Amino acid sequence: MRKIYNLGQAPAPKGASVQQVLRTPFLGKELTLELIMVFLGLCDPVLVPQILEDYGLIDELECDELYLGLATDVDPETPLFPIVQKAYMKLHNPSGRLN
Repeated sequence: MRKIYNLGQAPAPKGASVQQVLRTPFLGKELTLELIMVFLGLCDPVLVPQILEDYGLIDELECDELYLGLATDVDPETPLFPIVQKAYMKLHNPSGRLN
Protein backbone atom coordinates (compact mmCIF):
# COMPACT_ATOMS: atom_id res chain seq x y z
CA MET A 1 0.00 0.00 0.00
CA ARG A 2 2.83 2.36 0.78
CA LYS A 3 4.08 2.01 -2.81
CA ILE A 4 0.70 3.11 -4.18
CA TYR A 5 0.69 6.15 -1.91
CA ASN A 6 4.26 6.95 -2.96
CA LEU A 7 3.19 6.92 -6.61
CA GLY A 8 0.86 9.78 -5.76
CA GLN A 9 -2.19 7.93 -6.98
CA ALA A 10 -3.77 7.62 -3.59
CA PRO A 11 -3.38 10.72 -1.45
CA ALA A 12 -4.29 9.69 2.07
CA PRO A 13 -6.67 12.25 3.56
CA LYS A 14 -7.22 12.06 7.31
CA GLY A 15 -9.95 9.66 8.35
CA ALA A 16 -10.37 8.03 4.91
CA SER A 17 -10.03 4.29 4.59
CA VAL A 18 -7.69 2.81 2.01
CA GLN A 19 -10.64 1.58 -0.05
CA GLN A 20 -12.24 5.05 -0.15
CA VAL A 21 -8.98 6.56 -1.29
CA LEU A 22 -8.25 3.98 -3.98
CA ARG A 23 -11.71 4.13 -5.53
CA THR A 24 -11.25 7.67 -6.84
CA PRO A 25 -8.00 8.24 -8.82
CA PHE A 26 -8.20 7.93 -12.61
CA LEU A 27 -4.87 6.15 -12.98
CA GLY A 28 -5.93 3.72 -10.29
CA LYS A 29 -8.91 2.80 -12.48
CA GLU A 30 -6.73 2.50 -15.59
CA LEU A 31 -4.31 0.18 -13.82
CA THR A 32 -7.18 -1.78 -12.26
CA LEU A 33 -5.71 -1.32 -8.80
CA GLU A 34 -9.07 -2.20 -7.26
CA LEU A 35 -9.08 -5.59 -8.98
CA ILE A 36 -5.48 -6.27 -8.07
CA MET A 37 -6.30 -5.52 -4.45
CA VAL A 38 -9.33 -7.83 -4.61
CA PHE A 39 -7.27 -10.67 -6.10
CA LEU A 40 -4.54 -10.20 -3.48
CA GLY A 41 -7.06 -10.15 -0.64
CA LEU A 42 -6.18 -6.58 0.37
CA CYS A 43 -9.62 -5.12 -0.19
CA ASP A 44 -12.40 -4.75 2.37
CA PRO A 45 -14.67 -7.79 1.80
CA VAL A 46 -17.78 -5.60 1.76
CA LEU A 47 -16.47 -3.76 -1.32
CA VAL A 48 -15.54 -6.87 -3.32
CA PRO A 49 -18.96 -7.64 -4.86
CA GLN A 50 -19.43 -4.09 -6.16
CA ILE A 51 -15.89 -3.93 -7.58
CA LEU A 52 -16.34 -7.23 -9.43
CA GLU A 53 -19.69 -6.04 -10.78
CA ASP A 54 -18.23 -2.67 -11.84
CA TYR A 55 -15.62 -4.47 -13.95
CA GLY A 56 -18.22 -6.81 -15.48
CA LEU A 57 -16.79 -9.95 -13.88
CA ILE A 58 -20.04 -10.85 -12.12
CA ASP A 59 -23.63 -9.89 -12.82
CA GLU A 60 -26.08 -8.10 -10.53
CA LEU A 61 -27.61 -11.36 -9.28
CA GLU A 62 -24.21 -12.76 -8.26
CA CYS A 63 -23.42 -9.44 -6.59
CA ASP A 64 -26.62 -9.63 -4.53
CA GLU A 65 -25.91 -13.27 -3.62
CA LEU A 66 -22.44 -12.30 -2.42
CA TYR A 67 -23.82 -9.53 -0.23
CA LEU A 68 -26.29 -12.02 1.24
CA GLY A 69 -23.47 -14.50 1.85
CA LEU A 70 -21.34 -11.83 3.49
CA ALA A 71 -24.23 -10.93 5.79
CA THR A 72 -24.80 -14.51 6.93
CA ASP A 73 -21.28 -16.01 7.09
CA VAL A 74 -18.89 -15.32 9.91
CA ASP A 75 -15.82 -15.71 7.67
CA PRO A 76 -16.08 -13.45 4.60
CA GLU A 77 -13.69 -15.69 2.67
CA THR A 78 -16.27 -18.49 2.54
CA PRO A 79 -18.64 -16.85 0.01
CA LEU A 80 -15.96 -14.68 -1.66
CA PHE A 81 -13.19 -17.15 -2.48
CA PRO A 82 -14.92 -19.16 -5.26
CA ILE A 83 -16.39 -16.07 -6.92
CA VAL A 84 -13.13 -14.11 -6.78
CA GLN A 85 -11.22 -17.12 -8.15
CA LYS A 86 -13.74 -17.46 -11.00
CA ALA A 87 -13.48 -13.71 -11.73
CA TYR A 88 -9.69 -13.93 -11.81
CA MET A 89 -9.80 -16.78 -14.31
CA LYS A 90 -12.39 -14.93 -16.41
CA LEU A 91 -10.15 -11.86 -16.55
CA HIS A 92 -6.77 -13.49 -17.00
CA ASN A 93 -7.69 -16.73 -18.79
CA PRO A 94 -10.82 -16.06 -20.87
CA SER A 95 -10.24 -19.07 -23.14
CA GLY A 96 -10.26 -21.49 -20.19
CA ARG A 97 -7.17 -23.29 -21.49
CA LEU A 98 -4.58 -24.44 -19.01
CA ASN A 99 -1.54 -24.03 -21.29
